[in-house]
Amino acid sequence: MGICRLTIAQDIQQVIAGSGGQSNAMGGYVIDFTVGEAVIQTAGNQPIYTQGFLQPPLANDFLPAALVLTAYARDTYVQVNWTTSAEVENNMFYIERSTDGFSFITIDSAHTQAPGGNSTAPLQYQYADLQPIDGNNYYRIRQVDLNGNISYSGIVQVLFTQGKWNVRVFPNPVHNMLKIKFFSESNTSCTFQVFNLQGQVVMQRHTSFPKGYNNYTINMDMLEAGVYFLKITDHFHGQVQAVKLVKN
Repeated sequence: MGICRLTIAQDIQQVIAGSGGQSNAMGGYVIDFTVGEAVIQTAGNQPIYTQGFLQPPLANDFLPAALVLTAYARDTYVQVNWTTSAEVENNMFYIERSTDGFSFITIDSAHTQAPGGNSTAPLQYQYADLQPIDGNNYYRIRQVDLNGNISYSGIVQVLFTQGKWNVRVFPNPVHNMLKIKFFSESNTSCTFQVFNLQGQVVMQRHTSFPKGYNNYTINMDMLEAGVYFLKITDHFHGQVQAVKLVKN
């Protein structure tokens, strides 16, 4: 805490401090003090006791982003949302996930929507976790401001369960042709969706299949090298599977 200067601009008939001291006719005297500490200063021949000054709330005393975090399970993924009521010199958000609520890993990041990192208006953020753990998932947001300071949101828990059927996807990593093999107990139709790391659909195919063993090929040439997620939906049986892909 720094040194503050208090100028008494008018006569004060009586000043009562925590120690019980008092002084009269103190107009115009200057008192230097450290916030939160007792100070003895002399004004004329009278000792002045000042004590118990409370530091006012400063703008940078508040978290750079006051946010509310929510998350809930969908059929095939977990939707993570957070809203900030205000942001001060904010830079980045990191989405973190845990299986026990104690050890977290970073699964993605998002830049602030606030111009220059500052906003007094509510801002909303969304993230789709396409590969949640089967069982309990714990989420939190790690916020980093422009100076590198870190703060954390509260932790939310989501129970995720998902049925899977025997689907093979290869090769992975893939260069161009991605092959998919699966068995269907009856005639069905499937949707194949490829997501980028921002949760955006960059490719989608829909095809009907007969009962039995089926093969399907997706040409990945149009996609840039990177990490993607393939979501396969069997509409007849209501089955969904998600696979992480690496495109060379």
